[in-house]
Amino acid sequence: MAMWNKLNANERIVGYGIILTVVAWVIGLVGGLGFGGGALIPAIVVGVIYWLKYESKSPINWPLPVATIVLIITGIEALLTLLSLLGFGLVLAVFGIIALLALLLNAIGAGVMAYGAWKEYQAMPKSTAPPAPPAPPAPPAA
Repeated sequence: MAMWNKLNANERIVGYGIILTVVAWVIGLVGGLGFGGGALIPAIVVGVIYWLKYESKSPINWPLPVATIVLIITGIEALLTLLSLLGFGLVLAVFGIIALLALLLNAIGAGVMAYGAWKEYQAMPKSTAPPAPPAPPAPPAA
């Protein structure tokens, strides 16, 4: 709970998506023939990234800003989850409503994580590039 208090509002949205994804995985595991857990590994990775960001004893040199890394992971995850929902949605209707529920909840969790990551990316301070040098003067007319 202590780490949850360190997260900002956008990171908490991502955290809610992680929770939805874990719930979808449990539902899919218990009654959905294993469907609905496709976003579990990216959710765990994002959770570990936030844990390292706030609980690490030594500073970490990230290759990119954390918001960008999380956005890339959750964006790919949301896209793949949406594709799996479209591909397996009709097939899962045959296997049962629990499997379909788990897959839908997984897609919602992935979408919530991607939305929170996008908001955090937008809130990230943008670096300002130095101004372009002035254009050279025009040559004299002949």
